[in-house]
Amino acid sequence: MNLVEIFNIIEQPSENGSFQFSAIPIPEYSNHRIAKDKYNNPTLLLSTSSQEAETVAANMKLQNVSVLFDIKCKIHQGGNLLEKTFTVVCFIGKDVSLKKYFLKLCSTLLEDLGNSPSQDEIRKEITRFIELFRLATEPQTKTIQGLWAELLLIAESKEPANLIRCWHSIPEEKLDFNNGDERIEVKSSSNSLRVHNFSIDQLNSPSNTQTLIASVFVRQASVGKSIEALSNEISERLSDTELTEKLQLQIALTLGKAIRDSMKLKFDYEYAKDSLQFYRTEDIPKIDIENIPRFVSDVRFKSDLTGLKPVIPMELMADGSLFNSL
Repeated sequence: MNLVEIFNIIEQPSENGSFQFSAIPIPEYSNHRIAKDKYNNPTLLLSTSSQEAETVAANMKLQNVSVLFDIKCKIHQGGNLLEKTFTVVCFIGKDVSLKKYFLKLCSTLLEDLGNSPSQDEIRKEITRFIELFRLATEPQTKTIQGLWAELLLIAESKEPANLIRCWHSIPEEKLDFNNGDERIEVKSSSNSLRVHNFSIDQLNSPSNTQTLIASVFVRQASVGKSIEALSNEISERLSDTELTEKLQLQIALTLGKAIRDSMKLKFDYEYAKDSLQFYRTEDIPKIDIENIPRFVSDVRFKSDLTGLKPVIPMELMADGSLFNSL
């Protein structure tokens, strides 16, 4: 379902009143409408299975999106003027890339809601929708290349659900994947050299823990896989809705406003997959934490992994599920 294409064929409404839309039913979700307002902006009109609200929902408004519950709308459809009550999700603004991202999120929202959601179901999913959209206006917290490398590791794993459960939930965490006893940090290189930047904490593991460094070569390619493609492939292997939501939220949290233009940027998947190697932190050249002078912090350095012997995660004496999921 491509809501951008559907939206583009809708004509702007001829009347200028409030809540006046030109709208058409959405294929596969005919109770709902994709609409266009007088400013040529998209609006999603969500119909509920019952007109009586289970709970009272407060309207929501951000800089570029607003949500109004239980609004009686006038819709021009097939030459007729219809009046019906909808939850109205409006895009506000002139940013074309943000408008496309809004429509992409609307597609996901419809898939989650189905054709006849209750008002409580709409309220719950709209809350998540608003958070994902808000993140698209926040600063980027990690490079596109770095996120793509993490998604590659998840996509190549035997148990992607286990990796997503252990995926860092905030960008400030020192390691990308952590289940307590077992930890993984993903490092990517675009110049085919296994020389990576580390913080001192990443290579000095706490006692009774094991940390692996996943090293991968990443290069852009006109024929490859994008973050969007990897995300879709991973989602198809997940049976837990909460993990799918965490995947989407983590991508939005990491990319921030760069998500509007970076989701389709492609990298050479086969090249990266073939280059993926794992190394024990004990084998990597580093500065030992006991050698750091008092009052010195945030120590960072580069280490060259060339010539080090890689390991096979499953052959390690691992007690947890993280390494065995790779």
